[in-house]
Order: sequence, then C-alpha cells, then structure tokens
Amino acid sequence: MKSIKIRILLIFLLPSIFMILTQWYFINIFIKDTLEKQLIKFITHVGESAIRDISPGEMQVFPNYPETETYKNLRERLSGYRDNFDIDNILLLNSDKRVILDLSDMFRNGEEFLMMDINDKQFLALKNGQIKKSSLYKNMQNIYSENVYIPIIGKNGDLRGVLVLYASVKYFTSIMNFQRKLISFFLAMIIILIFVVYWLASTISNPVIRLSKVVDRIGMGEMDIHVPYKTRADEVGHLAENIQSMMTKIENRDMYMRQMSAGIAHEIRNPLTSIKGNLMLIKRRVDNDDDTMEMLEDNLREVNALENLVNDFMNYAKSIKIELKTGELSDIISRAVGETMPFMQQKEIVLSQDISTCVLAADQDHLKRAFVNIIKNSIDAVPIGGKIRISSTLKDGRVRVSFKDSGEGIPKDDLTQIFEPFVTSRSTGTGLGLTIVKEIIEKHKGNIKIASAEGKGTEVTVSLPFRR
Repeated sequence: MKSIKIRILLIFLLPSIFMILTQWYFINIFIKDTLEKQLIKFITHVGESAIRDISPGEMQVFPNYPETETYKNLRERLSGYRDNFDIDNILLLNSDKRVILDLSDMFRNGEEFLMMDINDKQFLALKNGQIKKSSLYKNMQNIYSENVYIPIIGKNGDLRGVLVLYASVKYFTSIMNFQRKLISFFLAMIIILIFVVYWLASTISNPVIRLSKVVDRIGMGEMDIHVPYKTRADEVGHLAENIQSMMTKIENRDMYMRQMSAGIAHEIRNPLTSIKGNLMLIKRRVDNDDDTMEMLEDNLREVNALENLVNDFMNYAKSIKIELKTGELSDIISRAVGETMPFMQQKEIVLSQDISTCVLAADQDHLKRAFVNIIKNSIDAVPIGGKIRISSTLKDGRVRVSFKDSGEGIPKDDLTQIFEPFVTSRSTGTGLGLTIVKEIIEKHKGNIKIASAEGKGTEVTVSLPFRR
C-alpha cells in the first residue's frame, strides 16, 4: 500500500521539481545576462564620457611625458572617473597598442601592451568604432573581471587610441551573490514542495490504506470493527459506506449460516440420540452373538462420529461468549495436553514443551477447547512416531504460543482459506474446527497465524495479551 503514496509523490513531485529547475535555469541565465549587459552598458557610458575629456594632444608617447603637466592633468581626470564610478583600473593605449597611461602603474608610458585579451580581428573592429569586451575571467588575484575596450576615433575616422576599463569587482560579486541567493531560494522551494506534496500524498493515500486494513481484518473474520470516513462526502466516504454495507451483508450471511446449521443440527440430533439409545439397549440384550456385537459396535462408532459433527454444527451456530478470569497459561495448556494425550499415545508421538510462566485474563474452558482443537489437528497430521512441540515466548506485552508438528504440511492453496467455515482437506470433519478456534482467540483480543510447507510440517502461532 505504501506504493500508492510513492506513486502520488512521484506524480506531483517530479513535474514540479522539473518546472522549478527549468524556471531557475532560465531566470538565472536571463538575470545574469541582463546584469552583465547592464554592467557593460554602464562602463561603456563611463568610458565614452572619459574619452570626451581626452584631447588629441594628450595622446602622446615619449620618455619624459609622465613628468609633464599635461600627463598629470590627464591622470587626475581619469582617476576621478575611476574613483567616482568604482572602476578597478583605466588604461589608455595608442593605435600601436602602446601604453599612454596606466592608473595601476603596471605599465609605463611607451611600453607595448601585451595583455590585451581580444584577438586581432576584434582589434581591427575597434578601428571601425565598435566597442569590444573581453570574456569573463579571473585575474591574478583570482577575482572575476571583465574588460571593455572603447575606441578613440579621430576627426578623419582613423583609430587614434583605445581606452580600456576594467570592470569593478563589486558588480561581479553582486552577480555571484544574486546567483547564490537564487539557488538558495529554489532549494528552499523544492524542500517546501517535498513537504507539501508528502502531506498531500498522505492526505490522499492514508484513508485508502486505513480502509484497506479494515478490509483485510474483515477478510480475517473480524466484524466488530469501526469503518472510518463514512461521513465524508467524497469518493473515500462512498468507499467506506460500501465496505460497511459489505460487512453488514457478510454478518447477515454468517448469521443465516449459523441459524441454518443450528436448525439442521437440531433436526438431526433428536433422532440420532434415539438411534444411539436403541443401539446401546440392543447391545445390553445381546450376549453371545459376536457378529451382532461387532455390528453394533460399528454402528455406535458411526453414530458417535455423526454426533461429533452435530456438536460442531451446534458450536458454530452458537455465538461464543467468554467470561474472563485470571489463569496461568501453563495450566490451560496442561489441561489441553491431558485431554489429547491418549490420542498422542496411540500414535507414539513425541511431545516436547517449553512454556513460559505468565498470567492471562481468559475464559479457560474456551481457550483450552481452542488449544485441544489445534493439538488434535497436529496429531492427525503427523505420522506414527512423529513430533509435536509446544512452546511460548513473551514479548511486548503479548505471549506467543507455538504448536509445531512434523507432519506432512498444508498445501499453499489451502492455507489462504483455512479459517473459512466448511473448508477442510480431510475426508472426515466439517471444516468448522479452526473457524471456531479463530473466533475464540479473537474474542480474547488475540490472533492466530499458520505457517506451513508441504513435507516440512506446520506451525500454528497464537498471540494473546497477558498480565504483567
């Protein structure tokens, strides 16, 4: 039944997670690209403003140029752009890729700039006035950076120089922080979704699981159980009403079968008692006729067998009422063993016992009757010289009594309906014995299970609550 909950979880969870991850991917890519474009656009505007502040006379390369007032004024203006707009560095090149000014002082005036991260084709595009940017990379400080190359075009349309601006680390830190927050947000969404879907799956599947357990208990013969969800005005409520109706029909059918069994047993019992009495009277009057005596013995045996069948029907027809009294488990089992011992001795059965000491609240006569029936079934199943072991264990407030035999075992197909009335694999008997045993055990708030394999014997386990 757990598979229902798992299937519901998968049906709701997988598409939802897929949608969330898809949204995360597109939002992440879109936002990142948008922020990056905004950054480049901002740096480009800063660079274009700076270019307008650079005169052609300041674009010079010669040994003493950094000592001139022109160079110093240019450096001061570009430093202002760098500091005011949070740019990492500004570098000015001429058209021959030689450094005019580097605010970081890594390159001196006149040095060839060998760290340009755009290819020759992109550099040629600068001559056409196109602004270029580098790819996102980590600089020597292991920090994400991006460079923007802005061409400086002369009046004649020729390339006079290039202004290189290094993107501020803070912008990229903002992008990375945004990505981390986005990931955290979507992970939180997935976790919340898992809990919500699990709750939803439980809400849908739990009633089905509970009703399934009710049906299982009805199938095991329990009729005094509460059917939940009958008041719900949905499919679950309709299912609960159908289960209740089914249980009522089964109870009515069972009551009808019991009444019919009682009627048949009553009709047979009266003439059977008369026949038995007449046979016993005739037996007393016949003295020396051995053949007649043997015939009478055979007839009496058959009458006794019929009487046992009638008693089974009568017992099945009567509703079992138990009166709970305190009793020792070992005493009840001892009485059951004593009653069946003659049958075990006839087949030379080896009996072993290991009974724990515990006190039960039980109807000792009915419980003994159930144990006798179980032991008799074991006696019928084992061959001459076979073995029967009766043992008990205490665990979690319950005593488990095991009746294990070395008999021929029960076919697998018969195990599924072994507690059904009138079902038996033997040539004699009514098939009511285990039905009555199960009813007695359940009246004591216990349960009975049978494990068997053909050729390996059978184990009947009775679980009952005991007093600590």
